[in-house]
Amino acid sequence: MISVSRSNHRSSPRLPLLSLGIIFLNSAICQFPQFELGGYSRGVTNVGYLSNEDSVSRDIDVESHALIDLAIRGRLTPKAEVYSELRLGTNLALFDTSASYAQLRRIVISGQITKIWHYEIGDIDVSWTPFTIWNNNAEGNVGESELFAQWRELQDYENFSEGNQWRLKGAKFQGLWTLGDSSIFKISNFISRIQASDEIIRPEVLMGGVEINITKPKIDLAIRAQDFAVLGNTVPGGSSLNVAALSADFSLSIASVLIRGEAGGSFSSSAANPSSSPFDNGNNIRGGFWDIQGSTFWSNKWSATVEAHSVADTYISPASQSKRIRFNQVPSSFAQINNGNWNRDLSQGDLLTSSYLPRGERPWNQLVQRELMSYDARYGTASPYGKSTPNRRGISLQIARGSIGERWSLKLVSSIQQDLTPEGVSRRRCYTNYETKGHFALSSLWEGKRKLIINGGCRLQNVRRDNNLIDPVNLKTRLFDIGGHWEIIESISLLYGAKFINARGTEYLAERDVDFVITDFDRIVLDLDDKIQAIGLKWSLNDNTQATIQWQHWALDNYSINQSAVISRVLFLFTTTF
Repeated sequence: MISVSRSNHRSSPRLPLLSLGIIFLNSAICQFPQFELGGYSRGVTNVGYLSNEDSVSRDIDVESHALIDLAIRGRLTPKAEVYSELRLGTNLALFDTSASYAQLRRIVISGQITKIWHYEIGDIDVSWTPFTIWNNNAEGNVGESELFAQWRELQDYENFSEGNQWRLKGAKFQGLWTLGDSSIFKISNFISRIQASDEIIRPEVLMGGVEINITKPKIDLAIRAQDFAVLGNTVPGGSSLNVAALSADFSLSIASVLIRGEAGGSFSSSAANPSSSPFDNGNNIRGGFWDIQGSTFWSNKWSATVEAHSVADTYISPASQSKRIRFNQVPSSFAQINNGNWNRDLSQGDLLTSSYLPRGERPWNQLVQRELMSYDARYGTASPYGKSTPNRRGISLQIARGSIGERWSLKLVSSIQQDLTPEGVSRRRCYTNYETKGHFALSSLWEGKRKLIINGGCRLQNVRRDNNLIDPVNLKTRLFDIGGHWEIIESISLLYGAKFINARGTEYLAERDVDFVITDFDRIVLDLDDKIQAIGLKWSLNDNTQATIQWQHWALDNYSINQSAVISRVLFLFTTTF
C-alpha cells in the first residue's frame, strides 16, 4: 500500500511523508521496521542589477541555489522511531560540482519507555511562555503582504524558528497520566548542550528545565523551573555562572471569561563573584516578574483582553531575551558598500532577502545566551525582547475580531508602559504603543469566483522622558504594512506588498554587562525612512507547489548622516512539498 499523508511530527510541519506499508489479503498487518518518506524542495534566484537609480549595487549580481530536504522517519519497534532530514543542495550560479553538498539537517530519536513515559533525543524543540523559554518574532512585521511573508517564512524555516520554539540539541522526557475526573497530570523535562567548549576560551554551556502541569476542564496550573549553566571549569581560568529561574502560571475559564496569571523570578550568580551560588544571599542578581490578563468573548467572533505586567530590571531569562537577528554583527553579515565605497545602514530589504550561505554564517541568532542581545531602535524600544523586556511595567488593551479565513478580520492593540526603575536620571521613561492589523476580502462584495483581498497593519510607538540636564528622550517610530492578492485566473495571482518604516528622535539605550548591571548609555539619534515595495506573480501548480517571481524596490534615506541607498531586486522562488 502506498498512500500520501502529512507528517504528524510536530517539529517538522513542512515535510509531508510518503507512507510505505504491506497489505496481506483480507487483513492489514503492521510490521517493523516501517519507513515514511517525504520532503520539501525549493529553488531561489536573487538578481541584483544596475539601473539609473541604483546607488548600492556595484554590478550585476546573480545568486541562486536549489535544495531538497528529504525527510525519513523509521519506526524501528513499537516503542522507538528515528526521524531525520537530509539536505541535498547546489549553487546554481556556479558550474562546478564543488558547489553541491549534502548535510544532515536534523535527527531525533523518540519513543516510549513505558505507556506513561515518552522520550526524545537529538534535535529537540522546546517552548514554554514569553517570560521563560520563548523565541520572539522577527521585527518589522505587522500584517505584512504575502510577498514578504514568503521570504520571512523561508528564513524562519532555515533558522529553525517556526513558531516560538527553540531547537536545541539534547534530550526531552515526558510523563502523562489521565485521572478519573478527566484531569491530566503531565511532567516534562529537558537537558540541552547550548555550547560546546573548545577548552581554550569557550566554556561549556548547558540548559535544563522541568515543567509540572495539571489540566482540568476549566482550570490549568503549571510550575516551571530552569537553569542556564556556564561551566567555567572547562576552560583555563574560567568561572562558572548559573541563572536559575522558577515560575508558575494558571488559567481559569468561567463561561465567556478567561483569566490567566503568571509570576516568577530569576536567581543568578554574579560574574564579579563567580564562587557565589544563585541561591546565596551574597553577591548575586535577583529579579522577578508578574503578569495578569483577562479575556472575554462574544458572538463567537469578537474578543477583548486587558493585561497588566511588571518585569524587574534585573530579571534574567536567557531563552526569552535572546533575539533572532544579530544586529551587532550586521557589518560582517551584509555587503554594505555602494558605488562610492561607503557604508550604509541596514534596511528592511536586507532582513527579508538576505543571502543564505548553507555552509556559512547567517545573520540570525541561533544561540541562547545569558546577555541581552543588541537590537535596532528604529523598530521601537518599548518591548524589544517581547513581554520579558526588563525594567517595564504597564497595561494593555486588545480587541480582536475574526480570522484570516473569514470575510474580514481586525485586531487593535493599545498599551502604556513605564520604566520600573529610572535609568541614568531620576525620571522614568513612558512608552505608548498603538497597533492595528487585519484584512478584507473585497471580492465578497460582488458575485464571482476570483478572490481579491487586501491586508495590512500599522504600529506607532513613542517613548518620552523630560530632562533639563541632558537631551530629553522623544523617539517616534512608525511601521506601515500593506498587501494585496488578486486571483487573475484559477492558478495565477497578482500580488503587491509595501512596507514603510520611519523613525525620528533621540533615545538613550542602556548597555548592560553579563550581570545585567548598566555600564553605560548609547545615545541614539534617528532620522530615517526605510521603504520597500514589491509586485509579483504567483503560479499555483497544485496545493503543494507554487512558483513566485517578484520585483522589489528598496529606498533607504538616513537624514541624520546624509546617506541614501536605492536597490532593485528580482527574486524567483519555487517551493514544493512531497
